Amino acid sequence: VTAGAGNDSLVDSPTNGTASSGGDPGGVTVGNYATFNPLRDDRSGYTEAPTNGNLETNPRGDFVSTIPVTSGKYYWEITIDTQGDPGQSYIGIVDQSQISTSGSRGWSTSQIAAIRNTGAFYGDGSTGTAVTFAAGDILGFALDADNNKLWISKNGTYVNSGNPTGGTGHAFSGMSFSAYLFIVSDSRTGNKYTLNAGQRAYNTAAPTGFKAWCTANLPTPTIADGSQYFDTKLYTGNDTQRDISGLSFSPDLVWIKKRNTTGNHSLMDAVRGATKNLVPNDTQGEGTEPGYLNAFNSNGFSLGASSIVNGNNDTYAAWAWDAGESTVTNNDGSIASQVRANPSAGFSIVGYNGDNNAGDTVGHGLNAAVEVILIKGRENSFTWYVYHSSVGATKYLRLDTTNAESTGSGAFNNTAPTSSVFSLGQDNAVNDGNKDYIAYCFAPVEGYSAMGSYQGNGNASGPFVYTGFRPAFIIGKRTDGGSDNWFMNDSSRLGYNDENLRLYPNLTNGEGASSDVNMDILSNGFKLISTNSNSNGSGATYIYYAVAENPFQANGGLAR
Repeated sequence: VTAGAGNDSLVDSPTNGTASSGGDPGGVTVGNYATFNPLRDDRSGYTEAPTNGNLETNPRGDFVSTIPVTSGKYYWEITIDTQGDPGQSYIGIVDQSQISTSGSRGWSTSQIAAIRNTGAFYGDGSTGTAVTFAAGDILGFALDADNNKLWISKNGTYVNSGNPTGGTGHAFSGMSFSAYLFIVSDSRTGNKYTLNAGQRAYNTAAPTGFKAWCTANLPTPTIADGSQYFDTKLYTGNDTQRDISGLSFSPDLVWIKKRNTTGNHSLMDAVRGATKNLVPNDTQGEGTEPGYLNAFNSNGFSLGASSIVNGNNDTYAAWAWDAGESTVTNNDGSIASQVRANPSAGFSIVGYNGDNNAGDTVGHGLNAAVEVILIKGRENSFTWYVYHSSVGATKYLRLDTTNAESTGSGAFNNTAPTSSVFSLGQDNAVNDGNKDYIAYCFAPVEGYSAMGSYQGNGNASGPFVYTGFRPAFIIGKRTDGGSDNWFMNDSSRLGYNDENLRLYPNLTNGEGASSDVNMDILSNGFKLISTNSNSNGSGATYIYYAVAENPFQANGGLAR
């Protein structure tokens, strides 16, 4: 059956592909199509949810896309079904970050580009004159996310004599959104709207080069399977020398934590050597521990008999990263470093010897600006310093404490990392004279890893954080409060979502009780579901790092 207006046969599937007839787009491309999101954050007190396959607004509310986009060209239509109380509608696009950090209908004009039925545009960068619309009208929207332009049509005629194919006559330009969502917002119960993102034939043909808003038309990810570069291994200890296998790579960093009871975290990497252990939840210096992890193998690692990593009948999680094939000397910075780097996966391990000069730089080997760095002094009882791009280089966090963000130049010299180096101040924890340090560096890779921040709402229906992939591992921390632990979740332990219990990087605690569940892990991000200030305090700010199980486009799975 051909998908089209007036019937309920829609070309919509978790599997990407192409239908057997018709033209593209508009009811032909097979994929998971964007709909109105039924899981939007409950900030405004609206209780309505979209209906009819999440394609119709149930009057009143902010209805946004299930699929954010960051690049490409897309076309969609909104039919005005009823318009009983004019003047309250905003229809267009909105910044994903607004949905994660602000209240309903509280947009900054830099975060939205919309048309109102009063005949006005709303948002920065508007051009020309808008048009009014009423029940029975169909609005068309053409978004060029590559060039940050939006065109708007009414019943097939573009405002400003727009020509999306030619790139002229746009309604908005110059948007700088973290990711684009379409939005239909209305505070009146008498108004109702229907979405067509390409599930069925369009009322007006899409402009040449503009495609349906679905997974099949998203950019192809550079990493189609996250387990080629990061993976989680779960095992039960047996108190004897053994191999843990089953990885698709030879790991270069392994982080191990006992799950069923208390015990230190353990970090081992290929630059320092397999038997060299560091403890994320403590300031202690490096120890040589052959009873812990004692070898990196082609598809896993070998363990000794220590109860920290292999106690009899204890349960464990081991998170493993691939940092490339070899360790080399890097002279990009003022301090020479020993670097094992995997630029494709945005991860490197960096060893260096400090010299206590403010402004020292260290090469990281990733060819992209680093957004997360964990640094630990190997020889002394130094705290773990953490750089995160959302906090900035004038501040720092500590992995082994509950401390809020601190301001000071001693950590990163008030200088953000570049594509080749990161900077150091004179704090002994990162740059004591003639002391050895290790740094774990992470850069974002679209569809595979993401770093950012979100604002909590204190509600069991908490903010959704878009990553562009189904996370395999998430670590985060409240930055504006000094009594909240770090948290870490993954998609492997204890089943899925409401059984996905947190661990704490700064504590020896085992897995949290059921009340400590703090998120749903979804196909293109994660959603906070706890009111605990540890991860979702009202108005609180949090940072996170996430790495993919599967990119959303390649997975073709259902959106959140």
